[in-house]
Amino acid sequence: MSNPLDTSLILNAIPLACYMLDRDANFSYVNDKALHFFKMKREEMLGKNVWAMFPESVKTNYYKEINDAIVHQKEITFEYISVFSKSWIKLSVMPLLDGVVISFSCIERDKHNENLYKTLVENTPDIITKWTRDLELSYGNSAFEAAAGISLADALGKTHQEIWPNTDFNALINKAKTVINDGNSQTVVIPITTTDREIFYDIKLSPELTVGGKVESVIEISRDITSLKISQDAFSTELRNKYKSLFNSINQGFCIIDVIFDDHGTGIDYRFIEANPAFEKQTGISNYEGRTMKEISPNHEKHWYEIYGDIVKNQKSAHFELPALALINGWYEVEAFPISVLGDNVVGILFNDITERKRVQEVLIQNELKDFEKKQQKEILKASLNAQEEERQRIAEMLHNGLGQVLYGVKANLERLKLEDENAYEENLKVLERSKELLGMCIKESRRISHELMPSILEDFGLKAGVNDICAQLKGKTRFKCTFSGLDAPLDKYLQLAIYRIIQELALNIMKHSEAHHASINITVEDNQVNVTVKDNGKGFDVSERRDKGIGLKTIESKVKLLNGKMTITSVPQQTTVHIQFPL
Repeated sequence: MSNPLDTSLILNAIPLACYMLDRDANFSYVNDKALHFFKMKREEMLGKNVWAMFPESVKTNYYKEINDAIVHQKEITFEYISVFSKSWIKLSVMPLLDGVVISFSCIERDKHNENLYKTLVENTPDIITKWTRDLELSYGNSAFEAAAGISLADALGKTHQEIWPNTDFNALINKAKTVINDGNSQTVVIPITTTDREIFYDIKLSPELTVGGKVESVIEISRDITSLKISQDAFSTELRNKYKSLFNSINQGFCIIDVIFDDHGTGIDYRFIEANPAFEKQTGISNYEGRTMKEISPNHEKHWYEIYGDIVKNQKSAHFELPALALINGWYEVEAFPISVLGDNVVGILFNDITERKRVQEVLIQNELKDFEKKQQKEILKASLNAQEEERQRIAEMLHNGLGQVLYGVKANLERLKLEDENAYEENLKVLERSKELLGMCIKESRRISHELMPSILEDFGLKAGVNDICAQLKGKTRFKCTFSGLDAPLDKYLQLAIYRIIQELALNIMKHSEAHHASINITVEDNQVNVTVKDNGKGFDVSERRDKGIGLKTIESKVKLLNGKMTITSVPQQTTVHIQFPL
Protein backbone atom coordinates (compact mmCIF):
# COMPACT_ATOMS: atom_id res chain seq x y z
CA MET A 1 0.00 0.00 0.00
CA SER A 2 1.31 3.45 -0.94
CA ASN A 3 0.34 5.17 2.29
CA PRO A 4 0.57 2.96 5.41
CA LEU A 5 -0.80 5.71 7.63
CA ASP A 6 -4.01 6.01 5.62
CA THR A 7 -4.34 2.22 5.52
CA SER A 8 -3.95 2.02 9.29
CA LEU A 9 -6.63 4.63 9.85
CA ILE A 10 -9.04 2.89 7.48
CA LEU A 11 -8.48 -0.60 8.91
CA ASN A 12 -8.86 0.66 12.46
CA ALA A 13 -12.18 2.33 11.54
CA ILE A 14 -13.86 -0.80 10.19
CA PRO A 15 -16.11 -2.66 12.70
CA LEU A 16 -14.21 -5.97 12.28
CA ALA A 17 -10.94 -7.31 13.59
CA CYS A 18 -8.39 -7.49 10.75
CA TYR A 19 -4.71 -7.98 10.03
CA MET A 20 -2.39 -8.15 7.00
CA LEU A 21 0.05 -10.87 6.05
CA ASP A 22 2.82 -10.43 3.48
CA ARG A 23 3.69 -13.09 0.89
CA ASP A 24 5.74 -14.97 3.51
CA ALA A 25 2.76 -15.04 5.92
CA ASN A 26 4.38 -12.49 8.27
CA PHE A 27 2.15 -9.97 10.11
CA SER A 28 2.55 -6.57 8.38
CA TYR A 29 -0.39 -4.87 10.09
CA VAL A 30 -2.80 -5.64 12.97
CA ASN A 31 -5.72 -3.32 13.86
CA ASP A 32 -6.82 -2.56 17.43
CA LYS A 33 -9.76 -5.00 17.39
CA ALA A 34 -7.47 -7.86 16.28
CA LEU A 35 -4.94 -7.00 19.01
CA HIS A 36 -7.77 -7.13 21.53
CA PHE A 37 -8.82 -10.55 20.17
CA PHE A 38 -5.24 -11.97 20.35
CA LYS A 39 -4.57 -10.20 23.70
CA MET A 40 -1.17 -9.02 22.42
CA LYS A 41 0.67 -5.79 21.73
CA ARG A 42 1.33 -4.65 18.19
CA GLU A 43 5.13 -5.00 18.51
CA GLU A 44 4.68 -8.60 19.66
CA MET A 45 3.02 -9.48 16.33
CA LEU A 46 4.41 -7.25 13.58
CA GLY A 47 7.06 -9.01 11.48
CA LYS A 48 6.35 -12.37 13.10
CA ASN A 49 5.33 -15.40 11.04
CA VAL A 50 1.76 -16.49 11.66
CA TRP A 51 2.62 -20.21 11.50
CA ALA A 52 5.43 -19.69 14.02
CA MET A 53 3.14 -17.82 16.40
CA PHE A 54 0.25 -20.27 16.04
CA PRO A 55 1.78 -23.64 15.02
CA GLU A 56 -1.45 -25.53 15.86
CA SER A 57 -3.21 -23.78 12.99
CA VAL A 58 -1.01 -25.58 10.46
CA LYS A 59 -3.19 -28.65 11.00
CA THR A 60 -6.47 -26.78 10.27
CA ASN A 61 -8.21 -25.57 7.12
CA TYR A 62 -7.02 -22.07 8.10
CA TYR A 63 -3.50 -23.00 6.91
CA LYS A 64 -4.76 -24.35 3.60
CA GLU A 65 -7.15 -21.45 2.86
CA ILE A 66 -4.68 -18.67 3.76
CA ASN A 67 -1.82 -20.17 1.74
CA ASP A 68 -4.18 -20.74 -1.17
CA ALA A 69 -5.23 -17.08 -1.07
CA ILE A 70 -1.61 -15.81 -0.88
CA VAL A 71 -0.32 -18.05 -3.66
CA HIS A 72 -3.26 -17.70 -6.06
CA GLN A 73 -4.20 -14.10 -5.10
CA LYS A 74 -7.92 -14.91 -4.69
CA GLU A 75 -10.79 -13.95 -2.36
CA ILE A 76 -11.87 -16.57 0.15
CA THR A 77 -14.50 -16.70 2.90
CA PHE A 78 -14.53 -19.60 5.31
CA GLU A 79 -15.28 -20.65 8.88
CA TYR A 80 -13.17 -22.57 11.38
CA ILE A 81 -12.59 -23.07 15.09
CA SER A 82 -9.83 -20.71 16.15
CA VAL A 83 -6.79 -22.43 17.75
CA PHE A 84 -6.34 -19.28 19.80
CA SER A 85 -9.88 -18.65 21.18
CA LYS A 86 -11.24 -22.20 20.70
CA SER A 87 -14.43 -20.64 19.22
CA TRP A 88 -15.98 -20.43 15.77
CA ILE A 89 -14.86 -17.47 13.68
CA LYS A 90 -15.67 -16.42 10.15
CA LEU A 91 -12.83 -15.04 8.01
CA SER A 92 -12.82 -13.07 4.75
CA VAL A 93 -9.50 -12.95 2.84
CA MET A 94 -8.80 -10.24 0.24
CA PRO A 95 -5.63 -10.37 -1.93
CA LEU A 96 -3.18 -7.39 -1.99
CA LEU A 97 -0.14 -6.71 -4.19
CA ASP A 98 2.21 -7.70 -1.38
CA GLY A 99 0.07 -10.21 0.52
CA VAL A 100 -3.48 -10.49 1.89
CA VAL A 101 -5.76 -8.61 4.32
CA ILE A 102 -7.84 -10.81 6.61
CA SER A 103 -10.96 -9.65 8.49
CA PHE A 104 -12.73 -11.90 10.94
CA SER A 105 -15.51 -12.04 13.54
CA CYS A 106 -16.69 -14.47 16.15
CA ILE A 107 -19.72 -16.49 15.06
CA GLU A 108 -19.93 -18.81 18.04
CA ARG A 109 -23.50 -17.68 18.88
CA ASP A 110 -24.58 -17.95 15.24
CA LYS A 111 -23.06 -21.43 15.07
CA HIS A 112 -24.87 -22.39 18.25
CA ASN A 113 -28.18 -21.15 16.84
CA GLU A 114 -27.47 -22.82 13.51
CA ASN A 115 -26.67 -26.11 15.21
CA LEU A 116 -29.78 -25.80 17.34
CA TYR A 117 -31.88 -25.02 14.24
CA LYS A 118 -30.37 -27.96 12.37
CA THR A 119 -30.99 -30.22 15.35
CA LEU A 120 -34.62 -29.15 15.45
CA VAL A 121 -35.06 -29.44 11.67
CA GLU A 122 -33.39 -32.83 11.48
CA ASN A 123 -35.29 -34.28 14.42
CA THR A 124 -38.79 -33.01 13.68
CA PRO A 125 -41.25 -35.55 12.24
CA ASP A 126 -42.42 -32.86 9.78
CA ILE A 127 -40.90 -32.77 6.31
CA ILE A 128 -38.99 -29.51 5.84
CA THR A 129 -37.81 -28.63 2.36
CA LYS A 130 -36.54 -25.55 0.55
CA TRP A 131 -37.26 -24.84 -3.11
CA THR A 132 -35.70 -22.33 -5.50
CA ARG A 133 -37.73 -19.76 -7.44
CA ASP A 134 -37.83 -22.36 -10.23
CA LEU A 135 -39.35 -24.75 -7.64
CA GLU A 136 -36.38 -27.10 -7.67
CA LEU A 137 -35.31 -28.73 -4.39
CA SER A 138 -32.34 -27.05 -2.67
CA TYR A 139 -32.67 -28.59 0.82
CA GLY A 140 -34.51 -31.39 2.59
CA ASN A 141 -34.25 -32.72 6.14
CA SER A 142 -33.95 -36.35 7.12
CA ALA A 143 -37.76 -36.69 7.35
CA PHE A 144 -37.88 -35.75 3.66
CA GLU A 145 -35.45 -38.53 2.73
CA ALA A 146 -37.49 -41.05 4.70
CA ALA A 147 -40.78 -39.94 3.10
CA ALA A 148 -39.43 -39.61 -0.46
CA GLY A 149 -37.51 -42.88 -0.34
CA ILE A 150 -34.47 -41.30 -1.99
CA SER A 151 -31.35 -39.57 -0.70
CA LEU A 152 -31.14 -35.80 -0.52
CA ALA A 153 -28.21 -35.85 -2.94
CA ASP A 154 -30.32 -37.62 -5.57
CA ALA A 155 -33.29 -35.28 -5.03
CA LEU A 156 -31.46 -31.91 -5.13
CA GLY A 157 -32.32 -29.88 -8.22
CA LYS A 158 -35.46 -31.90 -8.98
CA THR A 159 -39.07 -30.68 -9.03
CA HIS A 160 -41.97 -32.03 -7.00
CA GLN A 161 -43.27 -33.96 -10.00
CA GLU A 162 -39.86 -35.53 -10.65
CA ILE A 163 -39.57 -36.72 -7.05
CA TRP A 164 -43.20 -37.97 -6.80
CA PRO A 165 -44.21 -38.69 -10.43
CA ASN A 166 -47.61 -40.25 -9.54
CA THR A 167 -48.98 -37.19 -7.66
CA ASP A 168 -50.93 -34.20 -9.00
CA PHE A 169 -49.09 -31.13 -7.68
CA ASN A 170 -51.07 -28.43 -9.53
CA ALA A 171 -52.67 -27.04 -6.33
CA LEU A 172 -49.30 -26.98 -4.52
CA ILE A 173 -47.49 -25.38 -7.49
CA ASN A 174 -50.13 -22.62 -7.71
CA LYS A 175 -49.76 -21.90 -3.99
CA ALA A 176 -45.93 -21.83 -4.29
CA LYS A 177 -46.14 -19.38 -7.20
CA THR A 178 -48.38 -17.16 -5.09
CA VAL A 179 -45.74 -17.16 -2.31
CA ILE A 180 -43.03 -16.23 -4.84
CA ASN A 181 -45.13 -13.48 -6.45
CA ASP A 182 -46.56 -11.70 -3.41
CA GLY A 183 -44.53 -13.04 -0.46
CA ASN A 184 -47.55 -14.22 1.53
CA SER A 185 -47.64 -17.61 3.23
CA GLN A 186 -50.07 -20.23 1.91
CA THR A 187 -51.57 -23.51 3.11
CA VAL A 188 -52.70 -26.51 1.09
CA VAL A 189 -53.68 -30.13 1.74
CA ILE A 190 -52.70 -32.64 -0.94
CA PRO A 191 -52.40 -36.45 -1.16
CA ILE A 192 -48.97 -37.71 -2.24
CA THR A 193 -48.94 -41.13 -3.89
CA THR A 194 -45.97 -43.34 -3.05
CA THR A 195 -45.20 -46.84 -4.30
CA ASP A 196 -47.40 -48.51 -1.71
CA ARG A 197 -49.94 -45.98 -0.40
CA GLU A 198 -51.45 -42.51 -0.48
CA ILE A 199 -50.34 -40.04 2.22
CA PHE A 200 -52.17 -36.80 2.98
CA TYR A 201 -50.00 -33.81 3.89
CA ASP A 202 -51.00 -30.47 5.37
CA ILE A 203 -48.38 -28.16 3.82
CA LYS A 204 -47.46 -24.64 4.99
CA LEU A 205 -45.53 -22.63 2.38
CA SER A 206 -43.55 -19.59 3.53
CA PRO A 207 -41.17 -17.22 1.74
CA GLU A 208 -37.42 -16.99 2.49
CA LEU A 209 -36.46 -13.38 1.86
CA THR A 210 -33.20 -11.71 0.86
CA VAL A 211 -31.87 -8.67 2.72
CA GLY A 212 -33.66 -6.53 0.12
CA GLY A 213 -37.00 -8.24 0.85
CA LYS A 214 -37.14 -10.27 -2.37
CA VAL A 215 -38.43 -13.85 -2.19
CA GLU A 216 -35.34 -16.01 -2.66
CA SER A 217 -36.89 -19.42 -2.09
CA VAL A 218 -39.97 -21.20 -0.72
CA ILE A 219 -39.84 -23.20 2.51
CA GLU A 220 -42.38 -26.00 2.82
CA ILE A 221 -43.31 -27.60 6.13
CA SER A 222 -45.34 -30.74 5.46
CA ARG A 223 -47.18 -32.65 8.17
CA ASP A 224 -48.58 -36.14 7.67
CA ILE A 225 -52.32 -35.94 8.45
CA THR A 226 -53.28 -39.29 6.94
CA SER A 227 -54.57 -40.72 10.23
CA LEU A 228 -56.53 -37.50 10.86
CA LYS A 229 -57.94 -37.67 7.32
CA ILE A 230 -58.99 -41.29 7.86
CA SER A 231 -60.69 -40.26 11.11
CA GLN A 232 -62.42 -37.38 9.36
CA ASP A 233 -63.57 -39.66 6.55
CA ALA A 234 -64.89 -42.13 9.11
CA PHE A 235 -66.64 -39.29 10.92
CA SER A 236 -67.98 -37.94 7.63
CA THR A 237 -69.31 -41.40 6.76
CA GLU A 238 -71.01 -41.68 10.14
CA LEU A 239 -72.34 -38.15 9.82
CA ARG A 240 -73.56 -38.84 6.28
CA ASN A 241 -75.40 -41.95 7.44
CA LYS A 242 -77.09 -39.97 10.20
CA TYR A 243 -78.19 -37.07 8.07
CA LYS A 244 -79.23 -39.40 5.24
CA SER A 245 -81.81 -41.11 7.42
CA LEU A 246 -83.03 -37.70 8.57
CA PHE A 247 -83.17 -35.90 5.24
CA ASN A 248 -84.50 -38.87 3.33
CA SER A 249 -87.60 -38.78 5.51
CA ILE A 250 -88.52 -35.10 5.04
CA ASN A 251 -90.67 -33.50 2.34
CA GLN A 252 -88.31 -30.59 1.78
CA GLY A 253 -85.65 -30.92 -0.87
CA PHE A 254 -82.09 -31.28 0.38
CA CYS A 255 -78.82 -31.38 -1.53
CA ILE A 256 -75.09 -30.91 -1.00
CA ILE A 257 -73.19 -28.86 -3.55
CA ASP A 258 -69.58 -27.93 -4.28
CA VAL A 259 -69.43 -24.23 -5.25
CA ILE A 260 -67.27 -23.30 -8.26
CA PHE A 261 -65.53 -19.89 -8.28
CA ASP A 262 -63.94 -17.75 -10.99
CA ASP A 263 -60.50 -16.13 -10.71
CA HIS A 264 -62.03 -13.15 -8.85
CA GLY A 265 -63.53 -15.31 -6.10
CA THR A 266 -67.13 -14.98 -7.32
CA GLY A 267 -69.44 -18.00 -7.33
CA ILE A 268 -70.24 -18.86 -10.97
CA ASP A 269 -71.62 -22.44 -10.77
CA TYR A 270 -71.97 -25.41 -8.45
CA ARG A 271 -71.72 -29.18 -8.75
CA PHE A 272 -74.21 -31.54 -7.10
CA ILE A 273 -72.67 -34.07 -4.71
CA GLU A 274 -75.69 -35.64 -3.06
CA ALA A 275 -79.45 -35.13 -2.65
CA ASN A 276 -82.45 -36.65 -0.89
CA PRO A 277 -85.47 -38.28 -2.62
CA ALA A 278 -87.57 -35.10 -2.31
CA PHE A 279 -84.94 -33.23 -4.36
CA GLU A 280 -86.22 -34.57 -7.69
CA LYS A 281 -89.83 -33.84 -6.78
CA GLN A 282 -88.95 -30.25 -5.80
CA THR A 283 -86.70 -29.51 -8.81
CA GLY A 284 -87.59 -31.97 -11.55
CA ILE A 285 -83.90 -32.93 -11.80
CA SER A 286 -83.15 -36.66 -11.93
CA ASN A 287 -79.56 -37.22 -13.10
CA TYR A 288 -77.81 -34.73 -10.85
CA GLU A 289 -74.79 -36.47 -9.30
CA GLY A 290 -71.49 -35.00 -10.51
CA ARG A 291 -73.21 -32.54 -12.84
CA THR A 292 -73.13 -28.76 -12.56
CA MET A 293 -76.19 -26.53 -12.39
CA LYS A 294 -75.23 -24.81 -15.63
CA GLU A 295 -75.13 -28.16 -17.39
CA ILE A 296 -78.63 -28.95 -16.13
CA SER A 297 -80.18 -25.48 -16.43
CA PRO A 298 -77.98 -23.06 -18.45
CA ASN A 299 -80.34 -20.12 -17.79
CA HIS A 300 -80.44 -20.61 -14.02
CA GLU A 301 -80.39 -17.18 -12.38
CA LYS A 302 -77.02 -15.63 -11.49
CA HIS A 303 -78.10 -14.71 -7.95
CA TRP A 304 -78.11 -18.36 -6.85
CA TYR A 305 -74.39 -18.81 -7.64
CA GLU A 306 -73.41 -15.54 -5.97
CA ILE A 307 -75.34 -16.27 -2.74
CA TYR A 308 -73.83 -19.75 -2.34
CA GLY A 309 -70.38 -18.28 -3.07
CA ASP A 310 -70.88 -15.71 -0.29
CA ILE A 311 -71.93 -18.48 2.13
CA VAL A 312 -68.62 -20.28 1.41
CA LYS A 313 -66.52 -17.12 1.78
CA ASN A 314 -68.24 -15.89 4.95
CA GLN A 315 -68.84 -19.36 6.43
CA LYS A 316 -72.28 -18.19 7.57
CA SER A 317 -75.70 -19.68 6.90
CA ALA A 318 -78.45 -17.75 5.09
CA HIS A 319 -82.24 -17.92 4.86
CA PHE A 320 -83.94 -16.37 1.84
CA GLU A 321 -86.72 -16.62 -0.73
CA LEU A 322 -85.85 -16.20 -4.42
CA PRO A 323 -87.39 -16.94 -7.83
CA ALA A 324 -86.12 -19.88 -9.91
CA LEU A 325 -87.89 -19.03 -13.13
CA ALA A 326 -85.57 -20.97 -15.45
CA LEU A 327 -85.88 -24.17 -13.40
CA ILE A 328 -89.50 -24.32 -12.17
CA ASN A 329 -90.98 -20.95 -13.15
CA GLY A 330 -91.62 -20.42 -9.46
CA TRP A 331 -90.09 -19.63 -6.07
CA TYR A 332 -88.00 -21.46 -3.46
CA GLU A 333 -87.62 -20.83 0.25
CA VAL A 334 -84.02 -21.77 1.09
CA GLU A 335 -81.90 -22.42 4.18
CA ALA A 336 -78.26 -22.75 3.04
CA PHE A 337 -75.26 -23.42 5.29
CA PRO A 338 -71.55 -24.26 4.91
CA ILE A 339 -70.40 -27.86 5.59
CA SER A 340 -66.64 -27.30 6.00
CA VAL A 341 -66.13 -30.82 7.38
CA LEU A 342 -66.92 -32.14 3.90
CA GLY A 343 -64.78 -29.58 2.03
CA ASP A 344 -63.84 -25.91 1.82
CA ASN A 345 -66.47 -25.05 -0.83
CA VAL A 346 -69.25 -27.42 0.26
CA VAL A 347 -72.71 -26.02 1.05
CA GLY A 348 -75.83 -27.81 2.30
CA ILE A 349 -79.18 -26.59 0.96
CA LEU A 350 -82.58 -27.26 2.51
CA PHE A 351 -85.32 -25.86 0.28
CA ASN A 352 -89.03 -25.93 -0.43
CA ASP A 353 -91.11 -24.98 -3.47
CA ILE A 354 -93.27 -22.05 -2.33
CA THR A 355 -94.64 -21.12 -5.75
CA GLU A 356 -98.25 -21.81 -4.77
CA ARG A 357 -97.87 -19.84 -1.56
CA LYS A 358 -96.44 -16.91 -3.54
CA ARG A 359 -99.35 -17.08 -5.97
CA VAL A 360 -101.87 -17.09 -3.13
CA GLN A 361 -100.06 -14.13 -1.57
CA GLU A 362 -100.18 -12.34 -4.92
CA VAL A 363 -103.93 -13.01 -5.20
CA LEU A 364 -104.46 -11.74 -1.65
CA ILE A 365 -102.41 -8.64 -2.40
CA GLN A 366 -104.40 -8.04 -5.60
CA ASN A 367 -107.67 -8.52 -3.69
CA GLU A 368 -106.49 -6.13 -1.02
CA LEU A 369 -105.59 -3.62 -3.72
CA LYS A 370 -109.00 -4.05 -5.32
CA ASP A 371 -110.71 -3.64 -1.95
CA PHE A 372 -108.60 -0.58 -1.31
CA GLU A 373 -109.44 0.82 -4.74
CA LYS A 374 -113.14 0.16 -4.15
CA LYS A 375 -112.93 1.80 -0.76
CA GLN A 376 -111.03 4.72 -2.26
CA GLN A 377 -113.59 5.03 -5.08
CA LYS A 378 -116.36 4.92 -2.51
CA GLU A 379 -114.64 7.65 -0.51
CA ILE A 380 -114.16 9.72 -3.65
CA LEU A 381 -117.81 9.22 -4.62
CA LYS A 382 -118.89 10.13 -1.11
CA ALA A 383 -116.66 13.19 -1.14
CA SER A 384 -117.97 14.11 -4.60
CA LEU A 385 -121.59 13.77 -3.50
CA ASN A 386 -120.88 15.78 -0.38
CA ALA A 387 -119.19 18.45 -2.45
CA GLN A 388 -122.12 18.49 -4.90
CA GLU A 389 -124.59 18.67 -2.04
CA GLU A 390 -122.69 21.51 -0.41
CA GLU A 391 -122.56 23.29 -3.79
CA ARG A 392 -126.33 22.79 -4.24
CA GLN A 393 -126.98 24.12 -0.74
CA ARG A 394 -124.82 27.15 -1.45
CA ILE A 395 -126.63 27.81 -4.75
CA ALA A 396 -129.98 27.31 -3.03
CA GLU A 397 -129.00 29.83 -0.38
CA MET A 398 -127.90 32.31 -3.03
CA LEU A 399 -131.16 31.85 -4.96
CA HIS A 400 -133.28 32.05 -1.82
CA ASN A 401 -131.47 34.83 -0.01
CA GLY A 402 -130.49 36.84 -3.05
CA LEU A 403 -132.48 36.40 -6.23
CA GLY A 404 -135.52 34.93 -4.48
CA GLN A 405 -135.82 37.89 -2.08
CA VAL A 406 -135.54 40.42 -4.91
CA LEU A 407 -138.13 38.58 -7.03
CA TYR A 408 -140.42 38.51 -3.99
CA GLY A 409 -139.92 42.27 -3.78
CA VAL A 410 -140.88 42.63 -7.46
CA LYS A 411 -144.03 40.58 -6.85
CA ALA A 412 -144.98 42.57 -3.75
CA ASN A 413 -144.35 45.81 -5.57
CA LEU A 414 -146.43 44.83 -8.63
CA GLU A 415 -149.33 43.84 -6.34
CA ARG A 416 -149.57 47.51 -5.35
CA LEU A 417 -150.59 48.47 -8.89
CA LYS A 418 -154.13 49.93 -9.15
CA LEU A 419 -154.89 49.45 -12.81
CA GLU A 420 -158.70 50.13 -12.40
CA ASP A 421 -158.10 53.44 -10.65
CA GLU A 422 -157.66 56.25 -13.20
CA ASN A 423 -156.46 58.57 -10.46
CA ALA A 424 -153.59 56.24 -9.43
CA TYR A 425 -151.49 56.97 -12.52
CA GLU A 426 -148.63 58.68 -10.66
CA GLU A 427 -148.56 56.03 -7.94
CA ASN A 428 -148.66 53.21 -10.53
CA LEU A 429 -145.78 54.88 -12.39
CA LYS A 430 -143.69 54.88 -9.21
CA VAL A 431 -144.53 51.19 -8.63
CA LEU A 432 -143.45 50.31 -12.17
CA GLU A 433 -140.22 52.30 -11.81
CA ARG A 434 -139.46 50.51 -8.54
CA SER A 435 -140.27 47.15 -10.13
CA LYS A 436 -137.94 48.03 -12.99
CA GLU A 437 -135.14 48.71 -10.46
CA LEU A 438 -135.81 45.43 -8.68
CA LEU A 439 -135.76 43.52 -11.99
CA GLY A 440 -132.39 45.14 -12.76
CA MET A 441 -131.18 43.87 -9.40
CA CYS A 442 -132.49 40.40 -10.31
CA ILE A 443 -130.53 40.46 -13.56
CA LYS A 444 -127.39 41.56 -11.72
CA GLU A 445 -127.82 38.86 -9.07
CA SER A 446 -128.43 36.17 -11.69
CA ARG A 447 -125.25 37.26 -13.44
CA ARG A 448 -123.39 37.03 -10.14
CA ILE A 449 -124.72 33.53 -9.52
CA SER A 450 -123.86 32.57 -13.10
CA HIS A 451 -120.36 33.89 -12.53
CA GLU A 452 -120.15 31.81 -9.35
CA LEU A 453 -121.15 28.67 -11.28
CA MET A 454 -118.97 29.34 -14.34
CA PRO A 455 -117.07 32.61 -14.23
CA SER A 456 -117.30 34.38 -17.57
CA ILE A 457 -113.72 35.60 -17.31
CA LEU A 458 -112.59 31.98 -17.05
CA GLU A 459 -114.72 31.07 -20.06
CA ASP A 460 -113.57 34.05 -22.12
CA PHE A 461 -109.92 34.57 -21.12
CA GLY A 462 -108.71 31.38 -19.45
CA LEU A 463 -107.26 30.23 -16.11
CA LYS A 464 -104.52 32.84 -15.77
CA ALA A 465 -106.97 35.72 -16.11
CA GLY A 466 -109.45 34.00 -13.79
CA VAL A 467 -106.88 33.53 -10.99
CA ASN A 468 -105.68 37.13 -11.39
CA ASP A 469 -109.33 38.20 -11.09
CA ILE A 470 -109.62 36.29 -7.77
CA CYS A 471 -106.57 38.15 -6.45
CA ALA A 472 -108.01 41.48 -7.66
CA GLN A 473 -111.40 40.84 -6.04
CA LEU A 474 -109.88 39.89 -2.70
CA LYS A 475 -107.82 43.03 -2.25
CA GLY A 476 -107.73 44.01 1.39
CA LYS A 477 -105.25 43.70 4.23
CA THR A 478 -103.77 40.63 2.51
CA ARG A 479 -101.83 41.31 -0.69
CA PHE A 480 -101.88 38.45 -3.20
CA LYS A 481 -99.14 37.76 -5.76
CA CYS A 482 -99.97 35.39 -8.62
CA THR A 483 -97.29 33.64 -10.78
CA PHE A 484 -97.67 31.15 -13.62
CA SER A 485 -95.43 28.78 -15.59
CA GLY A 486 -96.13 26.42 -18.47
CA LEU A 487 -99.70 27.64 -19.12
CA ASP A 488 -99.08 28.34 -22.80
CA ALA A 489 -101.10 25.30 -23.90
CA PRO A 490 -104.78 25.58 -22.94
CA LEU A 491 -106.07 23.21 -20.27
CA ASP A 492 -109.38 21.33 -20.42
CA LYS A 493 -112.34 23.39 -19.24
CA TYR A 494 -113.19 21.04 -16.37
CA LEU A 495 -109.58 21.24 -15.15
CA GLN A 496 -109.49 25.02 -15.34
CA LEU A 497 -112.73 25.26 -13.38
CA ALA A 498 -111.46 22.81 -10.72
CA ILE A 499 -108.20 24.74 -10.29
CA TYR A 500 -110.14 28.02 -10.21
CA ARG A 501 -112.51 26.77 -7.49
CA ILE A 502 -109.64 25.31 -5.43
CA ILE A 503 -107.67 28.57 -5.56
CA GLN A 504 -110.83 30.57 -4.85
CA GLU A 505 -111.53 28.48 -1.74
CA LEU A 506 -107.91 28.68 -0.53
CA ALA A 507 -107.77 32.45 -1.11
CA LEU A 508 -111.04 32.98 0.79
CA ASN A 509 -109.67 30.89 3.69
CA ILE A 510 -106.58 33.11 3.80
CA MET A 511 -108.72 36.26 3.85
CA LYS A 512 -111.05 34.93 6.55
CA HIS A 513 -108.72 33.09 8.92
CA SER A 514 -104.98 33.61 8.39
CA GLU A 515 -104.46 37.29 9.38
CA ALA A 516 -101.71 37.28 6.74
CA HIS A 517 -100.22 40.37 5.13
CA HIS A 518 -98.78 38.60 2.10
CA ALA A 519 -99.87 35.54 0.13
CA SER A 520 -98.67 33.95 -3.10
CA ILE A 521 -100.37 31.69 -5.65
CA ASN A 522 -98.25 29.75 -8.14
CA ILE A 523 -99.51 27.46 -10.92
CA THR A 524 -96.94 25.39 -12.83
CA VAL A 525 -97.55 22.88 -15.60
CA GLU A 526 -94.57 20.61 -16.19
CA ASP A 527 -94.00 16.98 -17.23
CA ASN A 528 -97.75 16.39 -17.62
CA GLN A 529 -98.33 17.46 -14.03
CA VAL A 530 -100.21 20.49 -12.68
CA ASN A 531 -98.70 21.93 -9.49
CA VAL A 532 -100.60 24.48 -7.44
CA THR A 533 -98.78 26.07 -4.50
CA VAL A 534 -100.45 28.60 -2.19
CA LYS A 535 -98.46 30.25 0.62
CA ASP A 536 -99.17 32.88 3.25
CA ASN A 537 -97.36 34.46 6.21
CA GLY A 538 -100.31 34.27 8.57
CA LYS A 539 -100.68 32.80 12.04
CA GLY A 540 -100.85 29.18 10.85
CA PHE A 541 -103.14 26.42 12.10
CA ASP A 542 -103.24 22.81 13.32
CA VAL A 543 -103.52 20.83 10.09
CA SER A 544 -105.04 17.67 11.64
CA GLU A 545 -107.64 19.64 13.61
CA ARG A 546 -108.66 21.80 10.67
CA ARG A 547 -108.98 18.72 8.41
CA ASP A 548 -111.34 17.14 10.93
CA LYS A 549 -113.53 20.22 11.43
CA GLY A 550 -113.08 22.46 8.38
CA ILE A 551 -115.63 22.09 5.58
CA GLY A 552 -113.49 24.15 3.19
CA LEU A 553 -110.47 21.86 3.28
CA LYS A 554 -112.67 18.78 2.91
CA THR A 555 -114.27 20.30 -0.18
CA ILE A 556 -110.84 21.01 -1.67
CA GLU A 557 -109.63 17.49 -0.87
CA SER A 558 -112.71 16.05 -2.53
CA LYS A 559 -111.98 17.99 -5.74
CA VAL A 560 -108.31 16.89 -5.66
CA LYS A 561 -109.28 13.23 -5.22
CA LEU A 562 -111.68 13.46 -8.14
CA LEU A 563 -108.75 14.62 -10.27
CA ASN A 564 -106.55 11.69 -9.04
CA GLY A 565 -104.28 14.20 -7.34
CA LYS A 566 -102.68 14.60 -3.95
CA MET A 567 -102.52 17.47 -1.50
CA THR A 568 -99.96 18.26 1.22
CA ILE A 569 -100.30 20.95 3.86
CA THR A 570 -97.62 22.30 6.21
CA SER A 571 -98.36 25.07 8.65
CA VAL A 572 -96.39 26.94 11.29
CA PRO A 573 -96.63 30.57 12.35
CA GLN A 574 -95.53 32.91 9.51
CA GLN A 575 -95.47 30.06 6.97
CA THR A 576 -98.42 28.01 5.71
CA THR A 577 -98.02 26.10 2.45
CA VAL A 578 -100.60 24.11 0.52
CA HIS A 579 -99.24 22.09 -2.38
CA ILE A 580 -101.54 20.29 -4.78
CA GLN A 581 -100.48 18.08 -7.69
CA PHE A 582 -102.51 16.14 -10.21
CA PRO A 583 -101.89 14.65 -13.66
CA LEU A 584 -103.09 16.18 -16.90
